[in-house]
Amino acid sequence: MDNTQIKQQLMASFEQELDIWLSEKDSIKDGYEYETRLVRHHQNIGQKLMQLSVGSTPSNRNKKNSKPHLVR
Repeated sequence: MDNTQIKQQLMASFEQELDIWLSEKDSIKDGYEYETRLVRHHQNIGQKLMQLSVGSTPSNRNKKNSKPHLVR
């Protein structure tokens, strides 16, 4: 996937998250709920950016990638 495709997908994702945020932000009356939803939208955008630029995240972040060495 080249950079223009990544940029297009990211912009489409950002536009979708922004539309959702703009439609729901005025109906939120509680400050905690407002910040929680805002942070969630930021996390979604950041996660999409990471997935498009680096690839999908591993299922287990603590998994060792190397094979064990035999000790004699």
